[in-house]
Amino acid sequence: MYAAHYPGAAQVAVIGVPILLYPLPALIAYINRRKHARAIMLLNLSFGWTFLGWVLALILACMPSDNVAQAPGACVKHRRSLDHPSMRPERLTDRASRVE
Repeated sequence: MYAAHYPGAAQVAVIGVPILLYPLPALIAYINRRKHARAIMLLNLSFGWTFLGWVLALILACMPSDNVAQAPGACVKHRRSLDHPSMRPERLTDRASRVE
C-alpha cells in the first residue's frame, strides 16, 4: 500500500541491501581474526558476485578454527587485572563496609 507512494524506496532497498551485505564475509573474517582473512576477502571479491561464492566465503569466515589469532596480551592482561591486590575479594568487601 505504501510502496506505491514511494516507488524509489523499493529500488534503493533492492540495490542498497546487497551492497551492504556483499563485504560481510570479509568483515566477519577480519573481526574474528581468521588466519586466512585475506584469502577469504579475495574469494569474496572474486566470486562473491555469484551467490555460491558469497556463501562459501561466509561459511569459511564463520567456521571455528584453532588458528584464530588472539589480540596480543589479551589473556595476560585480563589475568593480571584479576590478580591485582585491589581486586581481591577481601579488599572489595572492605570498600563496601567503608561506604556504609
